[in-house]
Amino acid sequence: MQNKQQITKAGITLVQQNRLAEARSHFEAACNQFPDDAELLLYLSQICAQLSDATGAETCLRKAREISARDHRISMQLANLLLQTNRLDEACRLYEEALANNPSDADAHCNLASIHAALDQPDKAVHHYKKALEIRPGHIDSLVNLGIIYEILHKIDDARNAAEQALSLDPSHTFAMFLMAKIERRASNFESAENFLRKVLSHDKSPTMIANAAMHLGAVLDRRGKYDEAFSFFTLGNDTLSKLAENAPFDKQECQKRIAGYRNWLNEQSPQKYINANRHNWCGKSPVFFVGFPRSGTTLVEQVLKQEESLVTTNETPLIQQLINAIPELKTHPYGLTRFLHALDDAQTEQLRQEYWQKAKQALGDLDRYTRLIDKLPLNIIELGFIHKIFPDAHVLVALRDPRDVCLSCFMQVFELNPAMSNFLSLQSSIDFYTDVMDLWLEYRSTLPIKWHEYRYEDLVDDFETTTRSIYDFLGLAWSGDILNYHESASKHHIKSPSYQDVTKPLYNKAIGRWKNYSTHFDPYQSKLRPFLDEFDYSR
Repeated sequence: MQNKQQITKAGITLVQQNRLAEARSHFEAACNQFPDDAELLLYLSQICAQLSDATGAETCLRKAREISARDHRISMQLANLLLQTNRLDEACRLYEEALANNPSDADAHCNLASIHAALDQPDKAVHHYKKALEIRPGHIDSLVNLGIIYEILHKIDDARNAAEQALSLDPSHTFAMFLMAKIERRASNFESAENFLRKVLSHDKSPTMIANAAMHLGAVLDRRGKYDEAFSFFTLGNDTLSKLAENAPFDKQECQKRIAGYRNWLNEQSPQKYINANRHNWCGKSPVFFVGFPRSGTTLVEQVLKQEESLVTTNETPLIQQLINAIPELKTHPYGLTRFLHALDDAQTEQLRQEYWQKAKQALGDLDRYTRLIDKLPLNIIELGFIHKIFPDAHVLVALRDPRDVCLSCFMQVFELNPAMSNFLSLQSSIDFYTDVMDLWLEYRSTLPIKWHEYRYEDLVDDFETTTRSIYDFLGLAWSGDILNYHESASKHHIKSPSYQDVTKPLYNKAIGRWKNYSTHFDPYQSKLRPFLDEFDYSR
């Protein structure tokens, strides 16, 4: 009878010979013979992983942890598996456990840093990337990832230093070049940024990098006045993203179905039934829902409102979407939404309100020290029918911007692919989505007894004080000249929005009328946009 050492050696030989099915059977028999041996379970988990059996690998690792909880290799492998399947919270705990047993594991620090970055915890990400670099100096990926976080945190000198170190180690490292391009773009060194991005596109053929580099190059060329070439790179970037979106695991018509559902509800209800008699008070106020079409300047005003100590903003935490996603009836046909809104009774409404506040407290912490919550997420403008049913006395602040500039800006922007953002992968689909969304807003505005206030981005830039005073009056706040320095405060915060770079600068007007540089591309759509140009006073 073979001992454990002989059995292990025979199994390793099978793996080396790529006889994985035999190796699996061999180690399964060994684990039955030695059921309390974590080492054999570890080998078996690795073979399961090679055979793409994630469930089998996880089962083996969890059994191994029960036997040898302090073995950091087991914690690491299980954490890696959880990270691959996007179970970030448990993976985070396991990496921390692995580091408690082996603080010098650079890979654990790197992976933990990537989780903190994904969870919007940039300071913790920086800490672990720096720890990884202390253990493994000159590790290029750690340097680049650290630089990416620094750039997001507006620590541009630190970001540049990390990128330069990485490029000194490998001048052709495409992620380091891409990071340097972003840094140069922020410094208005557009020629240098262009050179870096062209190198990235010549070196890296991965679709994700092509899409990102092309979109950033388009933005740089736009700033250099090369509009035709800029448009071609925006098209290249979006076409590449479109191919990536083909197999995305979401319904690309989800937003359109929801818009149809709300229209059905509006058309089938009698106006007097829109008003829900229930009122819910938190510090005497319902949330303020701050909405608009994406790229209308909501992030800028959010940073202005953050100057008011009595307010707390959600920083685009999708509280309403989380609430909606938990309701099975809202995941089906548009009439599922229509029927749900018709059938919603007082008890269900109160339960949904309570769930909303629970989610808000989980996301934002103690709310008692604030008098008002600003729930800012632009495309909640679609969900105002649902919002009005839950919070009928809520104030709604609506950001407007020239429809042509807004649609162009969405087409020019790299967004995370999801049902909403996948509408911006061509100029035509951006315009189609704009007309669907804003037509629904006009229907809400004319039908529901919403307490709403619109402001225009162009007015904000042209007359900041008057426009912000009107917003503060709407919210019942006392205006202060201190808000004029909003950009200085914004530079000290992590901002999730794609506008995180722009809102750290004083107001500028270069984005107003940008569509005119691409006017020939808008010619086929002028009649479709005309009703909104007229309604929002952009016809002149």
